[in-house]
Amino acid sequence: MNKVFSFLFLFCFLSSACVNAQLFDRLKDGAPIRSYVKHLGPMQDRPLQDMIDSFRQQQYDEIKMTYAIYYWVAQNIRFDPKAFHHPNRSRINASAALRTRKTTSEGYAAVFQTLCDVAGIKCYTIKGWVKAHPEDIGITSDRTEHDWNVVMIKNLLLLIDPTLAAGSTDYRRKSFEQEYADGWFFTTKDFFFLNHFSKDKKGPIPPELLPDKLSFNTTPVVYDAAIVMNLLPSATTKGRLRGKTGKTKTIDIEMRNRDLDIFRIAVLENGRETEIPLKTYENILVVDIPLNEAGEYPVILKINNKKVFGFMANVSDRKKRK
Repeated sequence: MNKVFSFLFLFCFLSSACVNAQLFDRLKDGAPIRSYVKHLGPMQDRPLQDMIDSFRQQQYDEIKMTYAIYYWVAQNIRFDPKAFHHPNRSRINASAALRTRKTTSEGYAAVFQTLCDVAGIKCYTIKGWVKAHPEDIGITSDRTEHDWNVVMIKNLLLLIDPTLAAGSTDYRRKSFEQEYADGWFFTTKDFFFLNHFSKDKKGPIPPELLPDKLSFNTTPVVYDAAIVMNLLPSATTKGRLRGKTGKTKTIDIEMRNRDLDIFRIAVLENGRETEIPLKTYENILVVDIPLNEAGEYPVILKINNKKVFGFMANVSDRKKRK
């Protein structure tokens, strides 16, 4: 890749982090598009062109068209745990996913790209790994392999994950709960790469612009609500909380939305929820996570009753030797 081409992508990709909110207003533009897509329905056995033509009749530009596609895919296709665990016995391409309306991340990304192709939107599929659960932290295996998409609009590379938009699985990928997530559309790289790592060295994003694998393996899991609330863990926050019972682990969270009203903070561990005092310093939220039990287990941080970050606790009850 020559220097001019690298610089172009550097500019496009890094610029996207600060202009995504300006490109698309979720509150103003999102709601009417979602309402129309719901009205449109599943479009079963209809040509894909019919769907795209209906979006054009609404006078959607490329950005609104992409969002309509994102929402339609999330609403009308379910994750298929059986296909995930038995990929050799299941067809998970775009055609099969559109026919059966269930698929894996590979099928989600393929359907999304196919619809973008019909709409004339430049779209790519990226192969890599995902951290969707605290148990995934530090794991890059067949279980965490994952596909997502990148679109090029207005000379910007924009990140999209239609699979995470559709809902969530348990960490073993044995069950699926459909629940729309708005945060994985045009996600800024600061949030997106907490959960995603690309293994595609020939993709549209130059490798030198991607985070290193060590960072991916050690950071916490980010949930949709954190993106929507614009809450970002500090660069020093690790996904594994190590300590001893009775102690706390302090993490700092950057509140990028100064108008956010935080009324409750809690930690969920082993089915038990513990409320935590609210401590803020200017735009930094300070959270003291209690290490109540010995062992290795997931810890979910909740803000305003929404899951925002996931950690794995590694807690010892051994006393220090004298």
